[in-house]
Formats: sequence, C-alpha cells, structure tokens
Amino acid sequence: MLKSLNEFADYFRNSKGGELALSDFTNAFGTLEFMKEAKRMRTEVFYPKTAKAAVVGVAGAKRILLNAYNKIANRELKSFETKEEALDFLAED
Repeated sequence: MLKSLNEFADYFRNSKGGELALSDFTNAFGTLEFMKEAKRMRTEVFYPKTAKAAVVGVAGAKRILLNAYNKIANRELKSFETKEEALDFLAED
C-alpha cells in the first residue's frame, strides 16, 4: 500500500490541480507507517490539488477511522458502497 500511496502522490505533485480522487480500501489494511506517510502527504500533496474525493471499501472499523479522519482533518471524504456510486458522485457538479 505504501508503494501505491507514493505513486499516487507523484501523480498529484505533477498535476495542475482540480483532481478527482477515488480511493478503494476494499481488502486493504493500513500499517502505522502507511498512516503516518498518508497524513504527511495529505496536507503537502493531496489537499492543494484535490477538487473532490470519494472512497469505497470502508466499513466497520474502517468507517470509524474515516469518520475520525474527517473530523481531525476538517475534510469530508465521502464513503460509498460501490465504485459506481462513487464515480457518479465525482462526476456531478
């Protein structure tokens, strides 16, 4: 997962901004190292260049963590049951 996070960050660093982001956490588990790096990149890379973001694959304990993240980060990452729902959300104005 850390490799994917770094690749994602590289893409964002090279973008002009206004990006739509879809993160799929189905069958994914973040290590402490991943969470630490994601937190650092959040403010340095992702926030400045993200227009809208959605996540899928977040249930149970992951949903609790997402809710906590949204409060701490003062952001609203929307969680969806399916990828199609998330894509529809990202596509709307």
